[in-house]
Amino acid sequence: MDFTKLFLEGVANDQRYQEALSFAHTHSTGNIWLIGGTVFRNIARAAYGIGHTAADFDFVFEKPMHLDESTVPSGWMLKRNSFGNPCLSKDDISIDYIPLHTIALFKQRNLPSTIDSLINATPLTIQSIAFDIDEQRVIGHKGINAITSKIVAVNDLPELKNYCRLKGIDPAEFLKRKAESLYFYPDLSGLE
Repeated sequence: MDFTKLFLEGVANDQRYQEALSFAHTHSTGNIWLIGGTVFRNIARAAYGIGHTAADFDFVFEKPMHLDESTVPSGWMLKRNSFGNPCLSKDDISIDYIPLHTIALFKQRNLPSTIDSLINATPLTIQSIAFDIDEQRVIGHKGINAITSKIVAVNDLPELKNYCRLKGIDPAEFLKRKAESLYFYPDLSGLE
């Protein structure tokens, strides 16, 4: 399967994605990656005809521009997400604006501030995927393997436990819900 082609097919006619992408381009001077559900859900939908897509875009910026009330386009509302990063919303679109160098996980684990470090430390395998906006390609072999096998498993147990603690959900329940939302199989073996 050509995952880049599947992703691009999934977002080709999505005006919400185009608007979010335009915003991302105008608020960065470096590389930009799209992570999270927008990537894996669009690929799963294009590959298998399953799942749904939401207008929740998680962009990671190598060199983000300053973002505050004065730099937010008209009609957008600026807040902070649960990780302290800017989050913009407008109508049914939500954009998480994630500066790569501010990700706490890197400091906590003494990891380099790279997209590879980020996608290798996601809670679940399905989340270990990103779309490189500049290179126009899908990256993240663990996420690709999760989509190919239709199995969602633990990728990073400490990060899964931390995420679930912050969100107030049991890790096994979170993994099951994520798998079921895609009609994939949950692999709970990594929870021991």
